[in-house]
Amino acid sequence: MSVASDGDHKRRLALFVLCMRYDIAPGNPLWPFVRNLPGLNLRVGKDNLTNDGDPKHIFKRNRALVSSSEGITIKNVCINRDLLLGWLERLPNQDWSETSIHNLLHPSDGQNVSDAIKLMMSIIEIAKLDTEDFDPGEMAEFEALCLLGEAYNALLQPFINVELTLAEMINMPLAKHIQPSWLPLELRMAFLIGHEGGAVLNVKGTEEVRSGDLRADSCDLEKCWAAAVQAAERILLKHGVQMAVTFAERFKRKDTDLSRPLGGKYPAISGGVDRSMTSVSDAPAEDLIDPETRNFAQLVAGVDIDAMIVSENNYDSSTGTPHLFAEIDATRRLAHKKSILRTLFDMTVDGHASHDRLQRVRGYTIGGKSWARDVKQDHNISTKTHFQLGNLFTTLLAYNNTHLGLAVARCTLIKHTPPGSKPISMSAVARTELHLPSSNYMISGQVLSLTLLAGSHPDNATWVWDGQYISLSLKKKQSPGEETTRRQNLQIVVSGRLIDFNIQDQALSISTAELPSSGGLEKTWSFRNSD
Repeated sequence: MSVASDGDHKRRLALFVLCMRYDIAPGNPLWPFVRNLPGLNLRVGKDNLTNDGDPKHIFKRNRALVSSSEGITIKNVCINRDLLLGWLERLPNQDWSETSIHNLLHPSDGQNVSDAIKLMMSIIEIAKLDTEDFDPGEMAEFEALCLLGEAYNALLQPFINVELTLAEMINMPLAKHIQPSWLPLELRMAFLIGHEGGAVLNVKGTEEVRSGDLRADSCDLEKCWAAAVQAAERILLKHGVQMAVTFAERFKRKDTDLSRPLGGKYPAISGGVDRSMTSVSDAPAEDLIDPETRNFAQLVAGVDIDAMIVSENNYDSSTGTPHLFAEIDATRRLAHKKSILRTLFDMTVDGHASHDRLQRVRGYTIGGKSWARDVKQDHNISTKTHFQLGNLFTTLLAYNNTHLGLAVARCTLIKHTPPGSKPISMSAVARTELHLPSSNYMISGQVLSLTLLAGSHPDNATWVWDGQYISLSLKKKQSPGEETTRRQNLQIVVSGRLIDFNIQDQALSISTAELPSSGGLEKTWSFRNSD
C-alpha cells in the first residue's frame, strides 16, 4: 500500500514518521522481489506501507527549479532561466515568441501542469540542435542540457506515453549517479515502480487509456532494474560524466540508496536535524526519530480534537484584532502585509527562494510577479559592440587572503540596477556602457579551469580550457565530509567596471583530439600569455 502526498512539509514529516520505520529484510513477503535491486530505498512502515509523491507536483517543482535565478548545477554548468531563455529561442519549428518563452520560465500560474510539462519537453528537444557552429562554452552548456533532458525524458515518459508496458516503465534509466547539486533532494526521483497503475496524464486534451501490458507477472524486476542501470551509465558516459565508482559499488556502502546516494540525511525532512538512519534493524524506528518530533507527539497525545473544534467554533473573533492581510487594489484582492513590505522594499527578492511556500508556488496574487527582463533592448546587437550572456571576460580575484590572480570567466548573468528601481536581467549590454563611472551593471560568471599546454614556450605559454569550471571556497565553513559542489561556489559576481571583455576576441577555438583531458568536449578554448 502506498500513501501519496503533494509535498507539503508537514505531510512529508508525517509520512516519514509513518512510512520509514522498518527495513525490508528476510522474512518480509517483499524481500524476494527487492533483495537484488541495489540503490532501492528499503524503508517501509507497518504492513509495508510506503509514501509517494504526486507526479504532477514533481513536474511543477522541477519547472520552478529551472526557472529560478538560482537554477541547478549539472557538470558545473549553472542552468537557470537566463540560460534557458537563450537556448529555447534556438529551437526550430516552435511557434512561440519571446513572450511565450517568458511565460514558461516565469509563470503567472505556478500550478499549470501542462506548461510545466511543455517546458520539460522543450528542454528535451534541445538535444536535437545542430552543434556545428557552437563554441566550446556553448558545447559545455549543450552537454549539460542534454543530460538534464535525458532525466526529464525518463521522468515524463511513463506518465505521458500510453503504449509503455510495465517493464518498459521500470526500464526508463532514472537510476543514475546524480549529485545533490543536480536537484534539491526532495525532487530526486528514484524510480517509477509506484506508478504502474492505469492512470496517465491527460496532456493532449483527450482521455486515453494505457494500451501497454501492465500485468505484474509481465515484468522481471531484477532484469529491468539491471537494464535501467546499464542505460543510465551509458547516458552518463555519452555526455562526458566520469563515474568514480560503479552503480553497484556506490550502493554497497552503508546507509546509501537512491534517496540519499551520498549517505547522510534523507531528503526534505528537516534542514537542521539529521534524520538518516544509521542503525539498520527490524525494530520500530522511534529511536531514530529526533527528540523534537517525539516531544511534539507527546504534547498532542492527550489532546481532545473534538473538544478543540467545539471550543474554536464558540470563540468570538470580533475583538478588533489587526488583520494580517490588506486589500491591494480595487478588486479587493488580499495580500499578506509582510509579503507586501518584502516585495516593495527588498531589492533582491526572488519568489522562488522565499521561505513562504505560497510565495514560492504562486506569488502573493494569482497573477504572480513579473520577471523583470529588459524588453527595450536594441535589436542591433553584435559581438563587436555588445557584451552578451555567454561571452568571456577577465577580472581580478583575491585568493588565500594574500594573492591576486587573473581569472578568465564566462558570463552567466547581466543585471542592471537603474537609480531608484529594482535590478533587471539583461541578455546584452553595450560595451561602451560597462566602463562608465556611473555604470550600475553587475556581471555574474563562472571561472574557467585552465591547463598549461605541454611543450608551449615559457615566454608565451598556451593555456587550454579543460572543460571544467573552478569551484571557489566560501568563507563559511563547509560541513565535515561534504562532497558536493554548491552553485554559489561556482559563481562570481563583479561590477561591470572591473571586467575586461577583449579576451572574447582573442580566444581561439581548437580541437581536443590531441589534448590529454577535454572534459568530454570536442573543442575547447586556448589562450596565450601574450593575449
